[in-house]
Amino acid sequence: MEYLPDFSKPSPSVPPPRQPADTRPRSAAIRGQKRAVLFSLLAAAAVASATEPWISVDDDTPLPDLPYQQTPDTPDAPGPPINYGQPLQAQAFGPTAPSMRQPAGALSGKIVFTNGGHGWTADPNTSSGWRLQRGLTSGINEDYGNSDQFNLFALHCFNAGAVVVPMRPIGHQTREVVMDQDSSGVTFTGVWSDSGDTVYYGSAGDVPYRFAAFAAAESATATYLPNIPAAGFYPVYTWVRHGDNRGDQLYRIRHTGGETRIRIPHHRVGNGWVFLGEYYFNAGSDAAAGSVVISNLRSTAQGTVVVADAIRFGNGMGSVDRGNGVSGYPREDESCRYWVQAGLGQGQSNTLYNTSGTDEQDSWSVPGRLSTEMNRETNGTPFDRIHISFHSNAGGGRGVVALITGNPTANQNTLAQLCGQEVNNDLVTPGMPLEVPWNNRSTVTYTGGYTEISNGEFHDEMDATIIEVGFHDDDSDARLLRDPKVRLAIGKAAMHAVIRYMNSFAGSPLVFPPDPPSNLRASGNPGGSISLQWSPPAPTGGSGTTNGYVLYRSTDGKGFGNPVILGNITSYTLSGIAPGTSCFLRIAATNAGGESFPSEVAACRVPLPGQSTRVLLVNGYDRFDRFSNLLQTLVPKAWTPPGPSGTAERVLPQRTNAFDYLIPHGQAVGDAGFAYDSCTNDSVASGASTLTNYPIVIWASGQESTADESFSVQEQAKVSAFRAAGGHLMVSGSEIGWDLDRASGPIATDRTFYNTQLKADLGGDANDDANTYTLTALSGGIFNGRAAAAFDDGTLGGYRVQTPDILTPVGTGTAVALRYSGASTGPAAIQYDGSVGGGRVVTLGFPFESIGNATRRREFMADILTWFTTDADHADPDLDGFSNLLEYTVGSNPLVRDSASPLAVAADGLSPNASFHRNPAATDILTSLQISSAPESGWTSVATANGGEPFVILDPAWQVTQTGAPERPLVSIMPSGSTPLPAAGRLFFRLKSERW
Repeated sequence: MEYLPDFSKPSPSVPPPRQPADTRPRSAAIRGQKRAVLFSLLAAAAVASATEPWISVDDDTPLPDLPYQQTPDTPDAPGPPINYGQPLQAQAFGPTAPSMRQPAGALSGKIVFTNGGHGWTADPNTSSGWRLQRGLTSGINEDYGNSDQFNLFALHCFNAGAVVVPMRPIGHQTREVVMDQDSSGVTFTGVWSDSGDTVYYGSAGDVPYRFAAFAAAESATATYLPNIPAAGFYPVYTWVRHGDNRGDQLYRIRHTGGETRIRIPHHRVGNGWVFLGEYYFNAGSDAAAGSVVISNLRSTAQGTVVVADAIRFGNGMGSVDRGNGVSGYPREDESCRYWVQAGLGQGQSNTLYNTSGTDEQDSWSVPGRLSTEMNRETNGTPFDRIHISFHSNAGGGRGVVALITGNPTANQNTLAQLCGQEVNNDLVTPGMPLEVPWNNRSTVTYTGGYTEISNGEFHDEMDATIIEVGFHDDDSDARLLRDPKVRLAIGKAAMHAVIRYMNSFAGSPLVFPPDPPSNLRASGNPGGSISLQWSPPAPTGGSGTTNGYVLYRSTDGKGFGNPVILGNITSYTLSGIAPGTSCFLRIAATNAGGESFPSEVAACRVPLPGQSTRVLLVNGYDRFDRFSNLLQTLVPKAWTPPGPSGTAERVLPQRTNAFDYLIPHGQAVGDAGFAYDSCTNDSVASGASTLTNYPIVIWASGQESTADESFSVQEQAKVSAFRAAGGHLMVSGSEIGWDLDRASGPIATDRTFYNTQLKADLGGDANDDANTYTLTALSGGIFNGRAAAAFDDGTLGGYRVQTPDILTPVGTGTAVALRYSGASTGPAAIQYDGSVGGGRVVTLGFPFESIGNATRRREFMADILTWFTTDADHADPDLDGFSNLLEYTVGSNPLVRDSASPLAVAADGLSPNASFHRNPAATDILTSLQISSAPESGWTSVATANGGEPFVILDPAWQVTQTGAPERPLVSIMPSGSTPLPAAGRLFFRLKSERW
């Protein structure tokens, strides 16, 4: 029989909170610059109501309508002397992603309830029936900014070990698959029983859920196998009723990167959607790489049963109709009211989302009501859980303010002070790469009336505050709040504040997770291993010190997993990689506080036996700023996804710079059959990676421009030396010409490098923007015969390429390989054949990775590499006088200049002899030792060998011996008896190699 669970806690219906009049002036400033977009400051098309109340009055403690009184901003003094660490640096940023394992950290065992305020809201007084709660100011709509901000905070908390419970969906997935325990595709093993509970997810009359007993060894599972509608990243959630007989329930999420194990303490949280992380799934059904398994494997003594109820993949589109149709927008864009309504279980009160007031007023009370509904307060203390909401401010002022309401939770004053002070102090640390300085406030809290954090909703179950992260009606703050670096730093600082709170009230460790490592580089080794090196992070912006690392890898470039836990080291050799296999890697830093976001992605393909030509991929794209943001126009019932045009900017870091663009490069190079290694441009500049060790370099510059330097002075010197040694270079990027060759700004050496090494000229500032996104191959060029291609304007799923360069070929041996088509027919790619010195060059005026069609990328890369490696066997990339083929035969490095000849000849009296090393892995080579007394008259073979087979003597006057290490033995050939020199008194030897 089933153990009796707790009963659901009803939420009483309350009168609607009052709403004060708008007291905030609006900014009228409009600015523009080369890569900025002009933004309208009015949102009449997007918002039917022009009112923008900042203060909502707490319904439990009636307060007069209070206009916002701005705390004086000047002269402000710094806050209390707390050590917040070193400055944040640009290299502290990389992919934003939850951990692919369950990290232990400072927030382990803690529950973080979180919300991004506002969102699309039903309103019968508007013509469409739907509106946003806030307008558009300086390119920001607060409803969307709040969502973008709480998403980043949620991921930081997840990586610090917290259980994350969102009031609005996490991530950006408009597709959804919701599976109840009785859905098709759910299968059970072991002993399970049907529940007779009255609170559950599903339809009325269903079996509520199923349960099984915890066990020391796994003996019962429930597998949820969805039919994923389209490949992509999907947030995953679980819905399980909490109860005293529950425990730390194990979820095994199987995705394309492997299996991730997450435990949720359902004796403390349930009755709504709990976040399990975000993962990549392929389309269709795949139990091994696209499912969730609920396991009865016990981890602690708590609880007696595990529960299988509902699993959600993705967020979906809004489905609530309030009488005027659905919003037409994704659930994540709607107010939290509708996420709660759509996710309500049987037996739960609709007062969780519905009051007697308007839908907007509902959204003020929902965060507290759902948090207390999902929180099982009888287990643990009020300090094991917390609620943090995010908004932005208006009404005149700058900087962060955390809010206190008239009916506060027990320690709300302290929590607000911690949050406001932490965000303020982290953002004012010197060296943070900000467009304008963050405003350093002396007063970081404000008291008013706010239903969203009222104890009338939280009932002493946890503390809560709202962080108003900045003033979106101030031009300086608006620019900062549109910067992904700033949003990430705010999310991290808010997570730090939660750790400080938990340390103060719950005794949790005061340790902040570290920043990501940088400069990850990977090189493949014959036999199946990859050597990795990286640079440790410096503690920045309050981050903790690293004491270890975790390595993740992927075969498809999307799903990462298979974690390898490492100590406090900065190099590692990953073994067991099949030769000829592409591998994508990233690494995160760890400490007792949790796990950092991952590093940039490194890419590597281990060479096949005998494969001598390797390519080096260089990630040169570090730019991470607001000028690359996607845009959206916010019109009721007319959703279009973020893209190249619109009036509001979105802060979506993965669509600004995902720091993983070596993946499409590596996939295209690997598909062409080449082995490759990878590094960052910083490691090239520092000398940690050497270009001249490779015959071919592919440099990905993305949208790197003036502030980030597409090619620094140090990088220019390294590339020039590489090309002078005969190295072949492919470089791509949309801002290289503007950075190095615009009319005013570049120094003379920049222009010289661009003209002589990249063989291009910008030809005037008007050529900075081709204003088109389609490409046509030219007859006679290296892409001759290829179909037209398109690159990303923000609609193809990657980042928005804004101003692709039009190129002019420079010098003898250059030609146009691709042209833009459409608005411009200027050159998009040029090729240089090496005829007047240096290796060959292909320069693209757009980023290679932005080509939307993988087939076009593969074809273009194959054409480039084929052109680079024509007569490759006879090439001598290290300029030591010995060809690639010969060095391959004798097992020496064709990329490192040797001073000694591969063939040694000596004479002892009248007995000459020859010796050379041999590469047993060169199984595709026919090797012959030949002699001649007069080379002009011909040569005679005395010994020959096919591949790794023994040498065969062709002339009985000679004999062969083989000694030394088997991986590179020494072969000696000498007379079998006393053989005099020819009458001419001299004898010539040569080693001949040919493929067979």
